[in-house]
Amino acid sequence: VDIEQIRGKLAPRSALIEFVVSGLIDLKDPASRAGDDPHLLAFFLPSDKTRACRLVDLGRMKDINDQIEKLRGHIERVPRSLRFMSEEELESQYQELSSSLFRSLLQPFDEELSNIENLVIAPDGQLHFIPFSALNRANGHYLVEDLAISYVSSGRDLLRENAAPGRGTLVLADPDYDATRKERITTAKTLGIDLSPNVSLALRGAGQMELRSLRWRPLPGARQEAESVQTQLKDSIYGPVQVFYGGDAAEEVFKTVVSPRIIHIATHGFYLPFENVGTYNESRSVQRSSGSALGRLRYVDNPLLRSGLVLAGANQLATSSEERGINLEDGWLTAQEISSMDFRNTELIVLSACESGLGDSELGNGVRGLQRAFLIAGAHSLLTSMFEVPDTETRELMGLFYQKFVQSGDQVKSMQWAQQKLILKRRDQSKAAHPFFWASFFIVGQPERTPVGK
Repeated sequence: VDIEQIRGKLAPRSALIEFVVSGLIDLKDPASRAGDDPHLLAFFLPSDKTRACRLVDLGRMKDINDQIEKLRGHIERVPRSLRFMSEEELESQYQELSSSLFRSLLQPFDEELSNIENLVIAPDGQLHFIPFSALNRANGHYLVEDLAISYVSSGRDLLRENAAPGRGTLVLADPDYDATRKERITTAKTLGIDLSPNVSLALRGAGQMELRSLRWRPLPGARQEAESVQTQLKDSIYGPVQVFYGGDAAEEVFKTVVSPRIIHIATHGFYLPFENVGTYNESRSVQRSSGSALGRLRYVDNPLLRSGLVLAGANQLATSSEERGINLEDGWLTAQEISSMDFRNTELIVLSACESGLGDSELGNGVRGLQRAFLIAGAHSLLTSMFEVPDTETRELMGLFYQKFVQSGDQVKSMQWAQQKLILKRRDQSKAAHPFFWASFFIVGQPERTPVGK
């Protein structure tokens, strides 16, 4: 791929930073082997042809991973820490860790960053799991206060040509996880969905079945969020809007979708990192002793079965007699199933769920999980999350995002504006704006910048 081809796909006043974890060889040491002590390299490509591209060695990946682990650990502890510390105190702790990570990753490019408005980031390794928007610059700003940020798996993704966007918006929200099979069969018949066994779109796997003894609780703000989406989009170029709640927010409904322009899903998401226990027999013994179906799923090798979304009826278990003659889904929509669907005409998929952007990180190959599955299926871009998200702030962030998106048609700028608004509001109310409340969501893929009215 020619660098100038990629540069030509960048918007004006933009830049691409592509990170690569690479094993370096010490030519002075005959015993040196590639991979012994991997370094992190960063390639900086500005849209301005008068400015040079640069390749910088950022140092040992181990040292950077240690910083990432500390930052992630801090974010994960925030809900518990808020019981005995103020948000202001926690933000101060966060900024110390964040500033250190900014110096390691982006300080060499800080002068160039001051001359652009949009930054496209292609992470590698553990960099997939940090909120770049919430890294602190030397000027004290969070990066999103100065730049609109989006993500790609690699710079080559910018060369992908998107298909024409479809029509309308589909919203699945506030599923009834306890919906009975009888209720869901009635829903399917009402919607004209064929449940005969030979029509199945499901890709069954042992990993899916391990999940089915879990119980999920309703998300209090999901329905309000969906109602807001419907109100904001119904009279726009993204209408008409179809909304499915409760027992209607089912896997059967989702799998009959024909690539609408926008899809918004407000439900629980799940991702489990792989744990290698050696032999199959060892894995079986751990499964029996774990006492947790979710724990057992950790030993499934395929990451597309260890991540997914939870829809109506997921808390119900079917008997073999109930299965006869009717192909009803189990309510567990895995990334494996999603990857076989067709979203080539879908401009944006919003996954309003915790950790929906996580997956197994493969050096040089991005993240294998929900985000990879939707992109494989042809979706142009995703708005997804990388850590636990509080319900109220998520609902507010989504409302702000769609408010700006309907006006501008620019996904990335709309997310920047929404996050900036939340930062200002929290500073006004709490004298602090910890990223836990606003930084989890990010846009990955090749987002459209649709002129309003088209």
